[in-house]
Amino acid sequence: MSGVVRGTGVFPLPQVELPRPSLSRSRRLKQRASRAVAETKLTNNAIRALNQLHTNSTSKHMQPRHSSLQSLSSNTLRAVAQVQSCARRHVRCLAPSFSTDSSADDILLQDSNSDLFTANYATTTTSMPLEAKRVSLPADPGGVDLLSVLPPEVAARYATENQDLFTPVEDRIKPKSVCLVQSDSDYIAIVRRMHSLTFMTDPAVVNGVFATPKADNKQRLVVDARPANSVFVDAPPLEFPTPDLLSKLEARPDQTVFVAKNDLDNFYHRLRIPVWMQKYFSLPPVRASDISQALADEFGADTKCFPCCTTLPMGWSHSAYVAQMAHEHIIETSTSLARADRISKTLDFKLNRLRWMVYIDDFILFGPSDKISPTALRQLQIEYVQALTAVGLPPKPSKEVQPSADGVECVGIDFDGTALTAGLHPIKLHLLAGRTETFLRRGFCSGVEMSRLIGHWGWACMCRREAFSIFSAVYRFIEVADKKTFDIWPSVQRELRMAMDLAPMLFSSLDSTWFETTIATDASGTGQGVVAAECPHDDIQFMSQMRVPDFSKELDRTMHPTLTKARWRDIVAAPWRNPEHINVLELRVYLFTARRRARALACHSQRWLHFFDSQVSVSVSVKGGWSKLWK
Repeated sequence: MSGVVRGTGVFPLPQVELPRPSLSRSRRLKQRASRAVAETKLTNNAIRALNQLHTNSTSKHMQPRHSSLQSLSSNTLRAVAQVQSCARRHVRCLAPSFSTDSSADDILLQDSNSDLFTANYATTTTSMPLEAKRVSLPADPGGVDLLSVLPPEVAARYATENQDLFTPVEDRIKPKSVCLVQSDSDYIAIVRRMHSLTFMTDPAVVNGVFATPKADNKQRLVVDARPANSVFVDAPPLEFPTPDLLSKLEARPDQTVFVAKNDLDNFYHRLRIPVWMQKYFSLPPVRASDISQALADEFGADTKCFPCCTTLPMGWSHSAYVAQMAHEHIIETSTSLARADRISKTLDFKLNRLRWMVYIDDFILFGPSDKISPTALRQLQIEYVQALTAVGLPPKPSKEVQPSADGVECVGIDFDGTALTAGLHPIKLHLLAGRTETFLRRGFCSGVEMSRLIGHWGWACMCRREAFSIFSAVYRFIEVADKKTFDIWPSVQRELRMAMDLAPMLFSSLDSTWFETTIATDASGTGQGVVAAECPHDDIQFMSQMRVPDFSKELDRTMHPTLTKARWRDIVAAPWRNPEHINVLELRVYLFTARRRARALACHSQRWLHFFDSQVSVSVSVKGGWSKLWK
């Protein structure tokens, strides 16, 4: 290691020397040497990005000077080893995608062929004109009454046209909708194929329609329901099991977790909405005689008729909510799976029993090997398939994943039940970094294009929320540029390159244990305080599982004796040098303790329990967006 920048604590981290090239004629040894070079380059890129983040977060100016390996602290060496381990994992996952003749530069994220990535990532959020021959539509839509599969209290709300579902007339806006079709003949052909439509001449709302790409060169029909959404109130809040929940799951190091997965076939198209609702989801009009003779006889040959959706439209602001509620309700009432075992933000994250989760049409089972066998997990999966099929919502056989511990994609995140890790798969990160490199080489983009790119990075960062602290200028760029095309600012380029450099570290380890020292912090306008106490491991786990708003009540009832008997010791009691807003002060004292723990060897690879009395501080620390505080 050379070029070490000496400072206080762990940072700055030193660069790692590149291994010497192999002089052997052996193909295998050359490939091994090439991978070692790739690992080292990725390690140094990540170290450079971490040092940049540290420089942004401190006002101290540190002068570089050369230092020997022996003069580095054990924490610094451990941090470098951790980065190397992440880079090694990243290259190991990428290596099967390359031939034995691949060089190190073929494996590196930054040096990839940019043409490879545009086709993979640019299409994931791109709207396109509908083509009749490519649109994927089910053969038997609308076979399940939506109200029959919803929980009774939710079904009662949507059963009738009650005023609680609508925004006041004076508060409504009239957004414009788009209708993207390849040609008028394509649109007519699509309407003919949509057997679930009903027709009327006086709908309440007229919406648009467009397509998004699917696999096998197919298209997904999407209703541009912005006009309908302006009429309805916002959907009730619903917290989906996003990737950050997977990263919080707790497994023991000696466990293996098997994962099984199913995906419902044409879920939205199979759910039939109430009759009163159909007039709010009409599509652009067609001439009656262009559709069928029966329609021409009913309305008149030249009459303009509006096709209206009778199934749950993809694009309605309530669709995801009612679909999620329906899927969960069917599972809880028709299978042996318990609600207490569902993975959600309101329940615990322990993999000490069978766990399951639902993300709209996706269903995932998690079975720890010491609690349930793969065979028993498979039986539960079969039970689920039979229950949903009996209701009229069959899963897709082609997308079924039987119990496996070798890495299963869950809500876009690779869950490895053997290594006990969760994160965006390195190949997907490889593609994302390639698209980012395309942006940077082009040198310009619109705010909308940048927001799509950052949306992908945001999903990748969900398993390591602290990575969100990278982004600050990019959000400002999106806000300023909007639909206009701007040259990419140097600050934005710097943040995107940092994200690319840190890509190998965007995964979480599920077998991290809880550190037995509990920290509590507080701040006032005049000073800061930090105290610590040793608590039993079981108590720390119990407290970590409690959720707001029940935390205070449960804390007083169950944990008060433990916390009052604990021997709390003072860590910091000091006045502030400069006055600031109280929320900033609360976060500064938390940041101080986080850095202190990061320097302690015993705290590494551990989960920490931290007590706040500021909800703002809790929310900010959990989200991980610290860049503005640092800068």
